[in-house]
Amino acid sequence: MSINKIKSGFREEAKSINSYVWYMEKNYRNKAKSFIDNYKFDLNKLDIKYQRDNISTSQLHEIVLLLIKAKIEEWEHLQNLSSTEKRIPLSEFGVIGKEVIKMLKRDGARDEDLYMDNLDEQVLPDELNELEYDYLPVIRIFDINESTNIYRQSFILLVASFEAYFFDIFITSFASHFDLFLKLLHSEIKKSEIKQLKLFDIDDIARYDDIVKVRENIVRLYAKNKYLRELLYALESYDKDIFNVDGKSQYISIIEIIKRRNVHLHNKGVIDKDYLEFRDGKATFNPYRFHEDTYAVIDSSYFNQTFELLFKFIDNLNIN
Repeated sequence: MSINKIKSGFREEAKSINSYVWYMEKNYRNKAKSFIDNYKFDLNKLDIKYQRDNISTSQLHEIVLLLIKAKIEEWEHLQNLSSTEKRIPLSEFGVIGKEVIKMLKRDGARDEDLYMDNLDEQVLPDELNELEYDYLPVIRIFDINESTNIYRQSFILLVASFEAYFFDIFITSFASHFDLFLKLLHSEIKKSEIKQLKLFDIDDIARYDDIVKVRENIVRLYAKNKYLRELLYALESYDKDIFNVDGKSQYISIIEIIKRRNVHLHNKGVIDKDYLEFRDGKATFNPYRFHEDTYAVIDSSYFNQTFELLFKFIDNLNIN
């Protein structure tokens, strides 16, 4: 397969993942704004500032969570009070109390009926039940602290796609230009002070009927025995300019993306020693200055940055 076809495959897959996030985010924003509009009279009470047409998804999410938390606390408070003998006017219990009063009056209730000890749980508005059973599961996929949040899951998929297509580009490029592969090996051996690097036996060569297949197998075996970040290390030793995107080296940023993916796959997103990778007493690939045992958040901003960087890197990647 040609390099251009491999790049095209990654572009299509990355765009598909990004489009899914955009579609889900758009639907969520509409649902969140509708929810906030329904309860906007609570915003002042909770001292929440809200600009409907100029607000990020993460800000929308925080407001929705605050409103839902307030609603559920009111609801639980009502349920607890309803089990006591004390007669409490429903009007004292905020929005939920007012909603219940409206429903009771529609059913012909008298003023003396509008007290807590006459509250039947069944008269609670359906939308209050929807908060817990219909709406909360939806917002969890946009909660950056949940393992199932859409940005985290899409980030992991995106990096997995990047890894697969990068391997294909690496193998195809160096198999086609084997002299460059030998230069890569030389730069790696020189930097790591390895005395020799055994990739194949003479018997391996005898299995193939042409030299092209031999070269491809050697490069494939080399790549297969390395982690993604090790291939990136080797590539940087070979040619630092390969990591230039928009006129700036993105080597550290790309390595950081791979490391963050790894801690989310293997350590529930918690920063570990492998992520920090100390060299000469310094965390080499830690531009966000994380400390060990802190959680590496993947939010909308980080996902979008990752998409743009990996998309441009693969698009510009030319090994020559």
